[in-house]
Amino acid sequence: MKNKLFIILVLLVSVVSNSFANNLKQARELYLDGKYKEALPLFEKEYKKKKRDGSINHWLGVCLFETGNYKEAEKYLKYADTRKVVESSHYLAKIYLYNYDFEQSLEMYDRYEELLEKSMKEMPQTAIDELERLKTAKLMFEHVEKIVVIDSIVVDKESFFKHYRISPESGSLVSSTSLPVSVDKNTVGYLTQNEDKVMWAMPDENGMLRIAESSRLIDGKWDTPQFLSEELNNEGDANYPYMMQDGATLYYASNGKGSIGGYDIFMTRVDTETGEYFKPQNVGMPYNSLADDYLLVLDDVSGIGWWATDRNKIPEKLTIYVFVRNDIRQNYDIEQPDLVSYAQLLNYRKTWGDKDYNSLRTSLYNISTNSSMNEDEFIFCIKKGTIYTSIDDFKSKEAADKMEELIKLYGKHNSAKSNLNRKRMHYSLVNDDMKNVLTTEMLDLEKELQSLKKDIFNLENSIRKLELNK
Repeated sequence: MKNKLFIILVLLVSVVSNSFANNLKQARELYLDGKYKEALPLFEKEYKKKKRDGSINHWLGVCLFETGNYKEAEKYLKYADTRKVVESSHYLAKIYLYNYDFEQSLEMYDRYEELLEKSMKEMPQTAIDELERLKTAKLMFEHVEKIVVIDSIVVDKESFFKHYRISPESGSLVSSTSLPVSVDKNTVGYLTQNEDKVMWAMPDENGMLRIAESSRLIDGKWDTPQFLSEELNNEGDANYPYMMQDGATLYYASNGKGSIGGYDIFMTRVDTETGEYFKPQNVGMPYNSLADDYLLVLDDVSGIGWWATDRNKIPEKLTIYVFVRNDIRQNYDIEQPDLVSYAQLLNYRKTWGDKDYNSLRTSLYNISTNSSMNEDEFIFCIKKGTIYTSIDDFKSKEAADKMEELIKLYGKHNSAKSNLNRKRMHYSLVNDDMKNVLTTEMLDLEKELQSLKKDIFNLENSIRKLELNK
C-alpha cells in the first residue's frame, strides 16, 4: 500500500513538473516572438509558483513593460535586478526615463554597462542610442519653456491637421492628395498665403523622407520639386514642415539624431540670399516628449500655436495642444515644483495660473482657414441639383460678371470675419483702455459684416435669376 501511494505521489509530482515546464516553455516561446500580451498571463501563473525565481520575475516585468504597465513592471524588474539578471537593469533604466527620473535612469544604465562588462559583453547599439537620448532629454528638462496651453484636443490620426485653425495670412495645411506630385506615404504639406509655394515630405532615392518644396510657375503649373538641405534630416526622416510668415523660419519634425523620442520638433532658418539652412535646433520641452511630436504651427496673426503628439498613447488618435505663443522664450526654474507635470503636460490647465482662457479658447475655433490647393474656384448652387464651380459654367455673360463681383464680396466678408475673430481673441489679453478701443472696432466690424451679408444675399439671388432666365 505504501509503495502504491509513493508511486502515485511520484506521478503527481511528475505531472505537475511537466505541466510547469510546458507552460513555461509556451510562455518563453511567446516572449521570444515578441507576443508579450499573450505571454503575460502565463508568466503570472508561473510567478505564483516561483516568486523568488529571478528569470520569471524578469520575464513578467518585461511583459508588463512592453504592454505599457510601467509602474507594476518596476516591482518585478527590481527583484530580478537584485538577482543580477542583466537585462532587468536595462528595462529599469527605460522605466525611469519614461518617468522623467533622469538621474536614476543614468544610474541604471551605468549598472547595466557594469553587468555587461562582467559578462564579457558590450552594450548593444540600441542601448547606446537610448543613453544618448536620455542625456539630451536631461538637458532639455533643465530648460522647459513656460507656455500657456489653452486646449487639448484628441483627434483621428489620419486627418489631425484639419483641426488646426490657422488665419489665412499664415498659409494653409494641405493633404498628401493635394500636393503637386504623387506621394506614397501620408504627409501634410504647407501652402503659403499666396499659394505660390508648397512644402512637404517625400522619399529620396534612398527611401529617406526629406523636406521638399515647389514653386508655382507663371502658367499655374508647379516647378520640379527640390529637396531642402540634407542636414535637416539629422540622419533620420524629416517631415511635417511649416514656414513662418517671415519666409525664413522653418519648423519641422525629425526622428534622427538630437531627437529624444520618435519624431521631435526642430527649428531652423534659411539664409534668403544663399538658400542655405542653418544648423537645426531642437525646440525642447514641453513640445517634445519620448513619443512622436510634430507639425508645430505658430500663427503670427492670432498669436496662437499648435502641435500634435502621440504621447498619450491613444490607439489611432493624436492629441493636439493649442497654446499662446511667447514673443520671448521664458523657461521654468529647475527647482519649480511639479516640473515633470509641466514638461509632460499632465494637466495643461495648470499652465493657466490665475487667468481664465475659456473665452480665448471658444473664439479660437471661429478663425476662417484658407482653401486648399486644387479645390474648385467656388461652389455656387443655381438650383436644386445644379451646382457651378467655375466662371466658365455660366451661360449668361451678365451673370458671370456678377459672379466675379460676388467672389470679391466673399473675400471681403471672410477678411472682416477673420479680423473680428482675432480682435475677440486678443480682447481677453489686453488692459481696460485697449478693451474699449477693441470694443468700438468690433462693433464697427459687426455692422460691416451685416451689410456684406445683405449685399451677398441680394447678389446671389440676382445671379440665379439671370442664369435661369437665359
